[in-house]
Amino acid sequence: GVLAQILPISLLLESQEADRAGDLAVGEDAGAFAWRNERWGQVIEDGGEVGRDWLTFFAAVGTIMSALVVLWIYSPTGYGDDFLAALEAACGGNSHLVTLAFGILFPLVHSGLAGLRPYASRVTGERLWRVLFASCSLPLAYSWIVYFISHAHDGVVWWNGEASPVAHAVAWCASFSSFFLLHPSVFNRKE
Repeated sequence: GVLAQILPISLLLESQEADRAGDLAVGEDAGAFAWRNERWGQVIEDGGEVGRDWLTFFAAVGTIMSALVVLWIYSPTGYGDDFLAALEAACGGNSHLVTLAFGILFPLVHSGLAGLRPYASRVTGERLWRVLFASCSLPLAYSWIVYFISHAHDGVVWWNGEASPVAHAVAWCASFSSFFLLHPSVFNRKE
């Protein structure tokens, strides 16, 4: 039908090749995907080597997310509340300063660790470095997002656009379009 001509099902099964000969901004091709190359496999392959397939991916992500919940998010066992209390104490309890501190701290940690990757991965190996990177970035990102949402309405209200349909439409369109503009390698929009 018409939908199949606009969006062929083959695009969901395999990325299309693109000519990137003149593209100076080519890095890792994170958006390349071919269903025929994917396999479920097993977490540990014959010979004791860790597999590179979906079960290994799910096991790794599940382990990292479980550790994040136990060590950071869950109040009785996690350190997230203690970190936030220390950050609030350092900022004098001002939620604007805490948000600003997160806005300085997270990019420093995230970009700093990303910048160290070429050097540190030689010592630790690629996989261990990714785990270390995620174990620093994920807790800070989680805390920053939750804190921002919890304190989004603190302070003085300068204007309120909730009643304006134009403000709602502009905000919705800007949010929707950001998915196409911010993640070109994931959605293959550069091609």
